[in-house]
Amino acid sequence: MYQQNSNRFKRKARLRVLAKRRFFIHLGIFGIVSLFLFTINILTGSTLWFYWPVISWGLAVAIHYLVTFGVPGTDILSKEWEEREYEKEMYILERKDAMAKNKLSEKTENPEQPDELELREPVKMKKDWDQDLV
Repeated sequence: MYQQNSNRFKRKARLRVLAKRRFFIHLGIFGIVSLFLFTINILTGSTLWFYWPVISWGLAVAIHYLVTFGVPGTDILSKEWEEREYEKEMYILERKDAMAKNKLSEKTENPEQPDELELREPVKMKKDWDQDLV
């Protein structure tokens, strides 16, 4: 059972790291193509048009970043970074699984315990309670 969960976590962590790597590749290609479009626009001497495709593709890169990393967070692309990310993802996934197992085992240990709380009868108060204050 543990080996099966470990393999599942490894696969999931690897997929997350690959998604991050794909973003950096996308960003690099965007930069190269944007520079190429700028160069063509300047060499042809026509009115500036290169910024339209760069802006629209830049929005796509920004969305890709947010989907991959969430709101701010950066790191450099290297083998060490990939291994750190892999270890971090494995740790997170194993903790989530352990927490889920603990919650499950708590419920299975006391099956007789009702899921709802029992309500008690309200305590009756004196009718002339304001006389006690004087």
